Amino acid sequence: LPGSLNIGFSAARGDMYSWTSDDNYYKQNAIETMVSYLMQNPDVGLVYTGFWFIDELGNTIRESNFLPPETLTVMNPVGSCFLYRREVAEKIGQYDVNSLMVEDVDFWMRIYKLYKVALIKDRYYYHRLHGESLTGKNYGEYLAQRRLAATSKKHFGLSWFRYQELLANAFIDEAFAAYQKKDYRHVLPCILNGTVRYPPWLAERGIYSIGIRSLVRLFHSS
Repeated sequence: LPGSLNIGFSAARGDMYSWTSDDNYYKQNAIETMVSYLMQNPDVGLVYTGFWFIDELGNTIRESNFLPPETLTVMNPVGSCFLYRREVAEKIGQYDVNSLMVEDVDFWMRIYKLYKVALIKDRYYYHRLHGESLTGKNYGEYLAQRRLAATSKKHFGLSWFRYQELLANAFIDEAFAAYQKKDYRHVLPCILNGTVRYPPWLAERGIYSIGIRSLVRLFHSS
């Protein structure tokens, strides 16, 4: 994906850039709204908006949070609806081909370090959730969380302890997701990875519950 973005933007001729995925779509006036904002705020390099999460049939599941630009040090507040200036892209450089699944937030973090980033507190985009997306299959969502933690550490120098905590949180979330999918063999290594990296998770009683139940089901299936 990041390599494809670089090929596409190498052919771009506009003054403002964005990109989207073919399973998502914009509200009708989304681009117009963001263009107007950048034109009225020449000190802003990147602008983004809120969005809706929808399912495979287009039904609204929930709304995104309006996370401020300052949260870019540890997460991705930008989401899927954004616009940035050509001059910003020329200054920042290409998307990092080694940052698959976090190529976007890696790019936003690099922008944030040099330019003003702004949020429009309204929703102009529909982000589709389904099992065949990069983050939807093979626990990709949790791998992306761990890569995001590494990206944050690279750009903003997270402490070793905070970095381990973020990795652990992603592993524990993955353990609960695996349990819901009845993928019991996947639960135990995720719990181990999470608790070793951040022992306070051992105080979470739910971890013992899914861990013991997964062991019992694996024993009975063997």
